Amino acid sequence: MADSSAVTTLKEIVYSAMNLLDEDNTQYYRYYQISLDLLRQFNLLHICGTNVIELEMDDNHRLAMPDDCLLITDIGIPRDGKLWSLTRRDDIYKGQSIKNGVLSTDSDTTDAVILNAVPEEGYNATGGKNSYYYTFDYINRIIIISGTPKVTITVYYKSSGISLTRTTYIPFGASLALQQAIIYQSKVNDRTQTEVYIRRLKGEMDRQVKIMRKTMRPLTIDEIKDVWYSSLHQTIRR
Repeated sequence: MADSSAVTTLKEIVYSAMNLLDEDNTQYYRYYQISLDLLRQFNLLHICGTNVIELEMDDNHRLAMPDDCLLITDIGIPRDGKLWSLTRRDDIYKGQSIKNGVLSTDSDTTDAVILNAVPEEGYNATGGKNSYYYTFDYINRIIIISGTPKVTITVYYKSSGISLTRTTYIPFGASLALQQAIIYQSKVNDRTQTEVYIRRLKGEMDRQVKIMRKTMRPLTIDEIKDVWYSSLHQTIRR
C-alpha cells in the first residue's frame, strides 16, 4: 500500500506543507493537528466514497458505530444482490441513560416482528411495508434498530480516513488541495500576515479544491449548469 502511486501519507503532506513554509520540525505536531481537522472536513464534504461494513446487532438490537464514522449514508439488509434499506424513524425509544460515564439500558426497544423479505415490498420508506426501523444516536455512537429477529446489518458510512493504529493514507488526487488547506489554515489567524497574503492562500486552496472535486467525483447538476451558463455569450456567471 505504501508503494502505491495512487495514495500518499498524511505525514508526507504535512512535511510538504511545512517545507513550503520553511518551518522546522518543532512545529510538526501543530501542523499535524491542523491536518487531522481538515482531513475530517475533506472526507465529509469533498472526497467521494463510502466505507461498507457489516455489523451484528447486540441483544438490545443496537449497532456500535465504527470509530472512524463521520456520517452514515445508508443501512440495510442485503438480499439477492441488492441492499434493502431500512426505514428511518427518529421517535424510536432509545431506552438508555449515562450512569457514571457508562451507557446503560433499562429495556429492549424492539418489537416481535418477523422479517418478511418480499422483494416487491422492500424495506425502505417508499417501498411499502417494512419490518425494521432505525434511528441514529451520534452522541453515544450507536444505531438503534426496532424489529426482530437479530440479524447482521450492512452499514454505508463516510469515514474520517483517520487511523489510530496504522498509517493514514490519502488519495493522491487530494494531496495538493489538503496541502494548500493546511498552509491556509495555519496562517489565517496569524495577525502578522497581510490580508493580501491570506487572500492569496485562500484563492490557491479554493483552486486546488475545485480541481480535486472534479477529478475525484462527478460534477453535480448545479456545477454542470454553472459550466454551461459561463460558456454562453453575454450570460452572467452565477
